Amino acid sequence: MAHPRKGAPHKSSAGKRSTKIDSGLPTRMRSRTVHTVFTSPLPRIWLRQPFLLACRRDTGQQPAKGRKGGVVSGSILIVDDSAFMRHALRSCIEQSGDWQVCAEAENGKVAVEKVKELHPDVVILDLQMPVMDGLQAAAQISRLAPNTAMLMVTMHNYEQLAKYARAFGIREVLTKSDELADHLLASLKNIHGSSDSLIH
Repeated sequence: MAHPRKGAPHKSSAGKRSTKIDSGLPTRMRSRTVHTVFTSPLPRIWLRQPFLLACRRDTGQQPAKGRKGGVVSGSILIVDDSAFMRHALRSCIEQSGDWQVCAEAENGKVAVEKVKELHPDVVILDLQMPVMDGLQAAAQISRLAPNTAMLMVTMHNYEQLAKYARAFGIREVLTKSDELADHLLASLKNIHGSSDSLIH
């Protein structure tokens, strides 16, 4: 029977953990130099941005129905160049059961076309995107659909950006942090409340 080569990695039955022993050291020291490598089954972006884990849901799950007699509060367009981010935001929104995601867009130019076509109630914009960034898109959307509420999500939120974003018609800038899911749902609730007050 063939024996494994000395110093070669040994894989577990799960294929997720490997151990390497440094055979170049004296025998009495080898037990002290065991290197274990763990490969996460999740994409790296989920680990870099912990809030994504909180939003993560099985993709096969059906979207939740609206609580008020099956009627949702409004439609939302999600705009982000990251497919993982779009999926995470969609999961958070649809799990709340109050809103419906009508479409997604990977950059600001596509977002503007989607607004013309679908007339969403809310647009959630990333700041930095190729082709057309979030601020450029917001400027065009505010002219095309002045009644459409806009929110921005970014890794680089600061006070000056919030002021600048409001000048483009964006109601609020949210940071991509652990609490983004809660902050996003709270902002959507405020938008729904303000639209109700205008109607009544």
